[in-house]
Amino acid sequence: TITWSEGQHNVTIWVNDSLNNVNSTSVRFNIDSIAPIVTIVLPQNVTYATSTIYFNFSLNEAGTCLYSLNSGAANYTMTANASNTGFSAANSSIADGSYTVRAYCNDTAGNTNYTAAQSFSKDITPPDINIISPLNITYAIATVQFNVSLNENTSWCGFSLDSFTNITMTRFNDTYFNYTNTTMTQGSHTVAFSCNDTLGNMNSSSGIRHFGVDTTAPSITIVYPQNTSYNVNVSNLNYTIAGNNADKCWYSNSSGVWNSTKVTSGSNFTDVNSIEGSNTWMIFCNNSVGNENSTSVTFFKDTLFPLISIIYPENNSNHSIKNVNI
Repeated sequence: TITWSEGQHNVTIWVNDSLNNVNSTSVRFNIDSIAPIVTIVLPQNVTYATSTIYFNFSLNEAGTCLYSLNSGAANYTMTANASNTGFSAANSSIADGSYTVRAYCNDTAGNTNYTAAQSFSKDITPPDINIISPLNITYAIATVQFNVSLNENTSWCGFSLDSFTNITMTRFNDTYFNYTNTTMTQGSHTVAFSCNDTLGNMNSSSGIRHFGVDTTAPSITIVYPQNTSYNVNVSNLNYTIAGNNADKCWYSNSSGVWNSTKVTSGSNFTDVNSIEGSNTWMIFCNNSVGNENSTSVTFFKDTLFPLISIIYPENNSNHSIKNVNI
């Protein structure tokens, strides 16, 4: 038994018989007991934001390679180059997530190397956008907060207000973005948000959020009573109201010390108590977002007849002269 070294060998054997006839033959063979060296070129230890993941292995000698994403439970074939030292494959059916690719390679002598492995991730899913504010309401102030939260680390968020160019938001942390607008105009508005994660996956379909801004209180005009004097009982309080989203109205006949029950805006008041002399009535109205306004009227009420007392002449008295002073 001969222990041969690694590599190629040429062996020639000579034989002669008893009559000295000589013959020879040769054999060439190769000794290879060393497993091939496997280099995983692709994928790298990164997260990919592409649909197709490419696999590229190289060997230091001719051989064959397969790859697996589940420790050999399922293997995928690879295409070899002309020298059978480079192998490639592409896979576009891999779902988002984290993986470890393992190389299963052998050389032409059957030596195997199953130890090479590489971790990588795939993420082609844009972040989910949760609109925190504005809410789908009408705000009574001109300052409106624009806030969104995300379900993953995000590098940029912005929003389009009323279909205008995107406004970049402030990155509060990896998953929360904010912007404050202190000069919102009156009226109805729409906002749509866009965000991309750290790999550039963009979500531009947050949906449209509707909201309004109303900082103007309703305008009130008292129709009756007027700022004058009345010689009849005054018990009605009539008014007109102007402005968007008018809601409730109430009155006070004591400068706000006592207030009536609120009624639907535009409903006049009856059976209001007035006193003899000076009266000040106030009416208050708000709108559906809480903006409140008030106005007042002062009038004088005098429904008492004057008392007349005849001092002279006395009743049923007799006089001897014709000139009688009353």
